[in-house]
Amino acid sequence: MAIHITIEDQDDRPERMARDPDRYFADARRRAEREVMQHARWLLAAPSDRKHR
Repeated sequence: MAIHITIEDQDDRPERMARDPDRYFADARRRAEREVMQHARWLLAAPSDRKHR
C-alpha cells in the first residue's frame, strides 16, 4: 500500500519565478546581499556589541 503525504505549503516561489523570473531573481539577489551585509556588520562589531543568535 502506497503512503500518501499531503503538505500544505504557502510557498509561492515557483509561481513567482515562472510569472516574472527577472524580478524573482533580482529580489532574491537583494535579499542575499542584505543578509551578507548584516552578517558582515555582526562579524565586524566589537565582541561586546554582538548579539548571540
